[in-house]
Amino acid sequence: MRNPDWTRDELILAFELYLKKGNSPSIAEINSLSDLLRSLPIHNNIPDLERFRNANGVATKLSNIAAGDPSYHGKGLTRGNKIEKEIWAEIQSPGGKQNLIEAATAIRESSRTENSALNMPEEGEEECKEGKILYRKHRTRERDSKIVRKKKASVLSSTGKLECEVCKFTFKDKYGRHGEDYIECHHKLPLSSGAIKNTKLTDLALVCANCHRMLHRGKPWPTIEALKDIVQS
Repeated sequence: MRNPDWTRDELILAFELYLKKGNSPSIAEINSLSDLLRSLPIHNNIPDLERFRNANGVATKLSNIAAGDPSYHGKGLTRGNKIEKEIWAEIQSPGGKQNLIEAATAIRESSRTENSALNMPEEGEEECKEGKILYRKHRTRERDSKIVRKKKASVLSSTGKLECEVCKFTFKDKYGRHGEDYIECHHKLPLSSGAIKNTKLTDLALVCANCHRMLHRGKPWPTIEALKDIVQS
């Protein structure tokens, strides 16, 4: 049986090494990336653990990545995949390279934390531009009951209602007492800031379930303001 295909998280880390060291990193750097990839809480089924993301596999993947590099004039290996092509396109966009490096840093830092939530799959994580781990970290922050309660209390105190910041929907108006005090919370900071521990109330937005799902859709995700423009158009 084949080992699982490379995920976005893994490719982001491999791209980071390639962008820094090209197609010829040191053996120590390849081994270090191999160790990190083998430790990530992503894959539940690894048929061949000995070969899974080993040093040879990492070196081969770097050659795959080189084949898609517009500035690379060597042959490389031609067996790239769809996600690699998408990442190369993202890197070519303004700020794309820096965004990838920041995402790789956040993935690495998040993977060092003892957080069981990072092991649990989340609906929609396959669509996430920054990968599964940062998406899971993002959703964990959104579900922090302490900060969510503070956000709701702050909004209720200032406005008297819990209204979706995108479409103005209010659960209490629609469902009466059954919907009282209910609304979802969206974290507005980029996923690459996943290592940040202190969430401020201004980092959060209160949204209905439909708008929240739309805020987590697409690459990149729309901002509150961009989604509001879509709703109002």
